Amino acid sequence: FELTRTLFERKLELSIGGRMAEAIREGNGSTSLYGVPVRRLAGESKVSRYNPKFSATWRYTRDHSLYAAASQGFRYGGANGNPTAGIEPGVPQTFDSDSLWNYEIGLRNEWFDKTLRLDVTGFFIDWKNLQIQQISVSQQNYVDNVGGAEIRGVESMLRWSPPEEWPLLPAGLTLSLGASYIDARITADFDSSDGPVKAHTRLPLTPYIQASGGISWIGSVGSWLLAAGVTDAYYGDRYNQLADAILLPAYHSVGATLTLSNPTMRSMPQINLSGTNILDTPAQNFGFAATVGQNN
Repeated sequence: FELTRTLFERKLELSIGGRMAEAIREGNGSTSLYGVPVRRLAGESKVSRYNPKFSATWRYTRDHSLYAAASQGFRYGGANGNPTAGIEPGVPQTFDSDSLWNYEIGLRNEWFDKTLRLDVTGFFIDWKNLQIQQISVSQQNYVDNVGGAEIRGVESMLRWSPPEEWPLLPAGLTLSLGASYIDARITADFDSSDGPVKAHTRLPLTPYIQASGGISWIGSVGSWLLAAGVTDAYYGDRYNQLADAILLPAYHSVGATLTLSNPTMRSMPQINLSGTNILDTPAQNFGFAATVGQNN
């Protein structure tokens, strides 16, 4: 549900809401050796959650606003289905649900008849019992719970749509630039299958810096509508996992989209084409450390 109320001539907007969820899970499984079951597993779990959400927006001018929000979320727990779960040291048979509180404060600014917009948001995430993907000594994937994590960051987005009357640029053109800084670390010591991990270790696959730039155009050719765009995304260096960590290098990825549609035709045809990493740029997202290390 969500309730919203406006005050002070609609300059202040207050909102409160929430989501109720309940899940019942049943599981049965077995581990076999040469076709003969050697271990049977069975279990049932029931989880009920209510996740509240609060927000406030202050529009102090027609083109400028300030907002703040707080919301809670969670993920269900489950069972590790690999054959070594509950047998291999450090690999649990099940993992628990996790939950978080997300706090945000941001600014939205628009200029020149809303053709130029800048959004800036700062955020803090307090994550409890974080579920995290791990790789065991026997090279089996499994999920475990870290005691907690804190994520601090800021993100921004700048978008510019030139006025249609500009003679040198086509109408429907939009340019965008975005960037974010994220510092994500666990808050408690953690015993993984690869060894102990100290508190304040960086979460895996979370670069400090991410950025993107794009150009898009929406227009028409006769009765057909055409939308095209190209983006370039940058991902900074990041660690592959919590323990036995190696630093994965930064990389770029270029993507493109093209949509052609005709709403005037009876069948309203539409063709969508999209491509990711169209320049075939290599990116390393996995690796093994030659020596034991830890993220800093």
